[in-house]
Amino acid sequence: MDKARAQNYNPNRVCLKCGKRVDEATALDDEAVLYAGDVSICIYCGDVAMYDDDLLLRPCLPDELAGIMADPHARRVIEEARRFIEEYHKMDAVTELWRKITCN
Repeated sequence: MDKARAQNYNPNRVCLKCGKRVDEATALDDEAVLYAGDVSICIYCGDVAMYDDDLLLRPCLPDELAGIMADPHARRVIEEARRFIEEYHKMDAVTELWRKITCN
């Protein structure tokens, strides 16, 4: 595990919405190290949260979320991530249905 991944790794970090473990992070820019106040998008459900001083997730305050969504780049990234997650879940559901049909 490289240094940035090791710094980001936390097996106790969970999404506040879906409860899935979010134990690693990836950056959109060159710096893949987490800092308090960085934004997180859950890869499982698309929830937006922020990292606290202990680099655990906390809910965004309403004014923080409004500020994030007011930034055109951040809004586009969040919307694209959520569309990707939605499509992934659709494909997963189709795959599961196909398994049920073909295995019976």
